[in-house]
Amino acid sequence: MDARSNLVDGVIIPALQAGITAGLAGLAAGSVAGWFELSGMQTGLTVGALAGLTSWLNYRARWALALDEMHKPAAVETPPPAAVRVVLTQDEGRRGDYIDLPVEGDKLRALSDGLQAGRTFSQAVWTGNNGIFTRSEFEMLRAELLRRGLAKWRKEGAPGQGVELTAPGRAVIRRFSSEANHSPTPSINK
Repeated sequence: MDARSNLVDGVIIPALQAGITAGLAGLAAGSVAGWFELSGMQTGLTVGALAGLTSWLNYRARWALALDEMHKPAAVETPPPAAVRVVLTQDEGRRGDYIDLPVEGDKLRALSDGLQAGRTFSQAVWTGNNGIFTRSEFEMLRAELLRRGLAKWRKEGAPGQGVELTAPGRAVIRRFSSEANHSPTPSINK
């Protein structure tokens, strides 16, 4: 915006609007005062001045808010993490569910490796300074695992006790571990 535009939009137009509001309010108040045999001129001027002042302050407040909005930095929204699609098949492949886990592939692989190594699936282990997830990422993943039956609360009604993976959840974790993804054939211990 240039200075001329600011002057017109920020001062001249609100002043004209406040002046017109003051004139109309004063004229109306003077007319009503005349019916009650009061001094129409004095009443009109007083009401007009109050209406003009109120209007001016209102317009200036709106202009200040508009300027604040114009100069506010644009909000940066972080996109949700890429989802990993899991296909769970049942009945020898005749039935299946598509599950989109709200986690990036590398993070799911790191989680899988850690769980396979014996780490617990708890917020304290996987978030914070040494964790790979933010708290909200972990909570979204845990909620989806619970919703899809891949995890369950250790003790129903006591979320503080944490969650544990169900058999299908453990299968998903095994599938995404680094060892499963990089080994051309599974190793067999005899």
